[in-house]
Amino acid sequence: MQTGSKTAVKLVVFDLDSTLFDHDAAVKAALLAVHGTSKAKSDEVALKYDAALQAAHAAYDNNEISYKDIGSRMLKLFFAAIAIHDHTDEEAKALQESYKKPYRRNRRATPGSIELLCRLWEKHYHVAVLSNGRTAVQDELAYFIGIRELVDCILTSDEVGVRKPATRGFQQLAERFGVAPEEIMMVGDSVEADIKGACDAGVVPVLYDPFAQESQRSLFGQTVPVIKDIMQTLELLA
Repeated sequence: MQTGSKTAVKLVVFDLDSTLFDHDAAVKAALLAVHGTSKAKSDEVALKYDAALQAAHAAYDNNEISYKDIGSRMLKLFFAAIAIHDHTDEEAKALQESYKKPYRRNRRATPGSIELLCRLWEKHYHVAVLSNGRTAVQDELAYFIGIRELVDCILTSDEVGVRKPATRGFQQLAERFGVAPEEIMMVGDSVEADIKGACDAGVVPVLYDPFAQESQRSLFGQTVPVIKDIMQTLELLA
């Protein structure tokens, strides 16, 4: 493999949201459907939506809100970002539902993901998903986008008890598949969750960033490969 490790990878682990699942495309399709704006405007609004979503999840991680309140906190932040201030709770819920339907309808696997997973199976790699999402939600998503039967297991923070970058999930996968940490490759889009967690666990990290200008990045004391196309995972395993 081309990652600076002499140990052969046996288990390839992926994040789900914005890695195997094209979250950004679904968000933009939903915003375009609701607002009826140009694609450029939809892209701008999508950035604000994602920022609000990340902030709401951060509040949950910091025990400021409960899991069920993530949606309402996200909407409050999002509405403020797009200058929608006057709304009743009922109107907010209705707007949330108007986003949800086109979002769910437009969920798709990241281009190349299904082909990649099939190739990994052909090459006899173990394949798993390690996600900070809820188990029921992530299982349904994996089935919907067509990847569930192409991975050995989906392990979520629900089951692990802590969220990435905590190393416990990586340790549980190593035990489940009978491999050493250095025989695991983690491919994910989040520097703070996926890459930090992998580095702390002694796992081979790979950053997935479709907009990256560089092929590697110095993170957490390591030189981390950066891929723009999910299929480049195969090159790192060669």
